[in-house]
Amino acid sequence: MTSGAGYLSFIFVSLVILVAGIMVVSLRNLIYSALALILCFSGIAGLYLQLKAEFVAGVQVLIYVGAVAVLILFVIMLTPDLVKAKTQPELGKRLVNIAGMFFLFVVMGGILIWSTWNSGCPQAALGVKELGRGLFSTYLLPFEILSLVLLAALIGSLVLARKEEEK
Repeated sequence: MTSGAGYLSFIFVSLVILVAGIMVVSLRNLIYSALALILCFSGIAGLYLQLKAEFVAGVQVLIYVGAVAVLILFVIMLTPDLVKAKTQPELGKRLVNIAGMFFLFVVMGGILIWSTWNSGCPQAALGVKELGRGLFSTYLLPFEILSLVLLAALIGSLVLARKEEEK
């Protein structure tokens, strides 16, 4: 891919992700918002493909697009009150959200402006072998801690669901 085509495809995929992200937070219908989330996840997989990280792009599609987004859609559709609900935050919550968004915009803009960026060509992406070696040697402890955190979150969600069920 030539550099001009690479830039154009990056801009296109970035715009798709940006528009889908805005749709996720601005749509009132939760099902449409979840579908926009699927589009956002797919765009991120496209960015991974442009970075020549095909394995990570495949994992993105399988886990996030295929599992997480479908799970979110099932939860929304199996909860009748959520399907009918049109979310509309109160004015005070909207003002807090807008102020938080503005603060984040200013901080990220400052980071973009005042950071020094390496403009050199990145090294080739890691293959699956190198990724597996790193995951089970250098990053074994963080990987195991993450699995424990996810297990604790699963147990916590089960406990909360049981308490709601008993009421």
